[in-house]
Amino acid sequence: MRYFSASLQKKIVEKIQCSSHILLLLDYDGTLSPIVSTPQEARLKSSTQTVLKALTKNSRFTIGIITGRSVQQIKRLLGLKKVIIGGNHGLQLWSPKLKDRYNLAEGFKYRIKEMKQELKPLQEKFPGSFLEDKKISLAYHYRLTNPSLYSRIKTEFFERIDPWVKGQKIHVLEIKKGWEVLPPILWDKGKAVKWILARHPKETFPIFIGDDVTDESAFKALASKGVSIRVGRKKSSAAQYFLKNVPEVEKFLVTLANTGKQQFQIGS
Repeated sequence: MRYFSASLQKKIVEKIQCSSHILLLLDYDGTLSPIVSTPQEARLKSSTQTVLKALTKNSRFTIGIITGRSVQQIKRLLGLKKVIIGGNHGLQLWSPKLKDRYNLAEGFKYRIKEMKQELKPLQEKFPGSFLEDKKISLAYHYRLTNPSLYSRIKTEFFERIDPWVKGQKIHVLEIKKGWEVLPPILWDKGKAVKWILARHPKETFPIFIGDDVTDESAFKALASKGVSIRVGRKKSSAAQYFLKNVPEVEKFLVTLANTGKQQFQIGS
């Protein structure tokens, strides 16, 4: 994985300028918005929203967000209409342009209620940890707890969910400082990327930018086509390139916006 330097970005932009259509897909938390203590605190900077809005107005670009958050959450956070959204790691797929609406796990809501009741005691036992109910998935976060408790938290979390895991009734996904309980469906961000890409012209040039272990399947999905970029360096990542942080992602978005007629600057 190489650093996505200005010279490498220039080469990619040259490819983009020769492409009739660009599909730009991004994660939200840790990619467009910095990782924060609680999900409610993650806000999109006005400058990031401005450049994303500019890209949605460029007919050569299609913008999509593939995230662990729900479709409704991302709609509120983005404040943009012309954006494809893959919520709950792609289990919910929403596209204003294609007029497709898919929810691969609508029937899983009852299981989430069960799991919520099972995991609730962990919130009380480990102050700072909390559950995030996303209706068709359930996240348990422990980033605000004392680091000395991490090992105990992991042990007790998996002890509680073990019967459901063994019965193949749930799928557990590791996220940053937490885990997510998902339906036992063979689906991930990589499959969501392929689903979206298949609904665009063959000559489409895809780009995916993400920061988490959940984004690795998306990086792999673009191994033979397009560009994959990780936010933060990781030796074992399947991404082709990496950017150091969220501000560098925004700068690259500005570079992409500048492939059009109108010129943008961060903060404009």
